[in-house]
Amino acid sequence: MKKFILICLSFFMFSTSFTVYADEEYKENSWRYENGEPIASQDEISYARSSVNAWSKQDGVIYNSLGDPIPNAISKGIDVSEWQGDIDWNKVKNTDVEFAIIRCGFAGDYTKYDDKKFQRNVSECQRLGIPFGIYLYSYAETVEDAKSEAAHVLRLLNGMQLSYPVFYDLEENNVMATVSKSTIANIAKTFVNTVESKGYSCGIYANLYWFNNFLTDSYFDTVTKWVAQYNTECTYTKPFSMWQATSSGYVNGIQGNVDINIGFDSMKKNGWVNENGNWYYYSNDEQILTNQWIGNYYVGSDGKMLTNKWIGNCYVDATGLWKPNKWMNDGQWWFRYGDGSYPKGKFEVLDGSTYYFNNEGYMVTGWKSIKNDWYYFNASGAMAKSQWIGNYYLGKDGKMIKSQWVGKYCMDASGVWQPDRWINNGQWWYRYGDGSYPIGKFDVIGNNVYYFNNLGYMVTGWQEIDGEWYYFNASGSMEKNTWIGNYYLGPYGQMLKNQWIGNYYVGSNGCWIA
Repeated sequence: MKKFILICLSFFMFSTSFTVYADEEYKENSWRYENGEPIASQDEISYARSSVNAWSKQDGVIYNSLGDPIPNAISKGIDVSEWQGDIDWNKVKNTDVEFAIIRCGFAGDYTKYDDKKFQRNVSECQRLGIPFGIYLYSYAETVEDAKSEAAHVLRLLNGMQLSYPVFYDLEENNVMATVSKSTIANIAKTFVNTVESKGYSCGIYANLYWFNNFLTDSYFDTVTKWVAQYNTECTYTKPFSMWQATSSGYVNGIQGNVDINIGFDSMKKNGWVNENGNWYYYSNDEQILTNQWIGNYYVGSDGKMLTNKWIGNCYVDATGLWKPNKWMNDGQWWFRYGDGSYPKGKFEVLDGSTYYFNNEGYMVTGWKSIKNDWYYFNASGAMAKSQWIGNYYLGKDGKMIKSQWVGKYCMDASGVWQPDRWINNGQWWYRYGDGSYPIGKFDVIGNNVYYFNNLGYMVTGWQEIDGEWYYFNASGSMEKNTWIGNYYLGPYGQMLKNQWIGNYYVGSNGCWIA
């Protein structure tokens, strides 16, 4: 078997044995690959693109590399794998590509043999409604190998709906060199029967040489065929459904070259099919499904996929996709739940941001008073939290802060930050806008002079400061050029001594001498 090499050594006398397993390292070798690397033949290069409309579809007509129409061609597609890296499927969707065949992996049923981009490519095609099928690159040399490869496919499909068949890729040189034609037929039959037993359509991929020289058993006349021939036409003389025409195609959204495939009238309809601009879903027996959900899409009584419409409580958008929760805009934004209801007069957390919807169900923006608290909602409707909006500060719950300090900033009862502010906690003191306050110093506030002691509190009455006496009235303001009892205060507020004040003389202690 190719999965492991089993070495069992038995020692004479004691009959002792041990087992060693070696992982198979697969590297594709075929007409397209050499030691796992894609190659291009001279024929491929010469037939790649010699016309401006090479391999394009225009007005329903598909052209070959020479710019000639391809007879009976009905659809243009691509096949992709991890070799194409991360494909921009949004761009691909807007080209003339109508379907994709996606590699799911290679060899037997081991996750390490899964194509690294399979899940991403599938989910993107599902998201955008691009019809797709899948293929697996085979290394099978026995029927048991084929069963494992079929199990590999079915594990990844896991009930997935396909629009195109599952293709079995037969091209490995090592198989061609060691396996008989009849065994190859049995391998193919085992794979196809196993996959089709689970309700999937299945087909065989190979190049023209293989079909003409190795896949000659009568069994192959009963299966869907995907023929690879890099030329201006496919010259295979037996019926086939799809032609891989070049590996040097260009499609917007894909880095580098990509295989271009042409579908013909004989391609079996299965899964999503676009007909005359409308999408229909065909069951495995090619019957159009009606009046039911297909994943997150709905088909009506005529089988057409519905768009921009409510189906019960579920809304399907312009692409036909139902989104369980969806923003709506009819001049104002609102939010629709999957059950058809919507929030009214309440907060709602959506994608990590908090929104508020008014009593009519519309999203609000700007300053809003809600249950006696102020909140601010930005232009997108998201609530602002833990940040300044002008001279107002919003807490971690979004509420505007009132009558408290935010760091070194004081917010008043209306929520406005006061840059400089008197504070009273039994005694008056003064807070600057930067959070500091005067200590052991005079300060001019509102054209009045105040003095703050070493604790920062405003003083009143007589105060000796630096050897001089001053008087501060009940409001804390310094008195100047006035008598306080028998004492006179000068222009700078200090008590005068040993001098005449008009007709009055004050002594060494500042007291008026009668």
